[in-house]
Amino acid sequence: MTPAHAALLNHASVVGATCCHAPSGRYCETGRALWLDYRAECVVDGGKETMATVRHQSPDWADEVKIRALTLIEQRRGR
Repeated sequence: MTPAHAALLNHASVVGATCCHAPSGRYCETGRALWLDYRAECVVDGGKETMATVRHQSPDWADEVKIRALTLIEQRRGR
């Protein structure tokens, strides 16, 4: 489990299902940011195939996921 995935799950369990409902794609502002970070980590770890999946499953958010993934790659290179 990645740090972003853990944060997303923690958010959902602390705040409860009233603000975020992942199966329907409904997230509060914080939940959406955590979901985007999680998807970006998935893309960094999974590469082009994972990005293709994001584009298929969440086309409205694909560009934001890509930006966050590229930012994460640059941060990891800076370590």
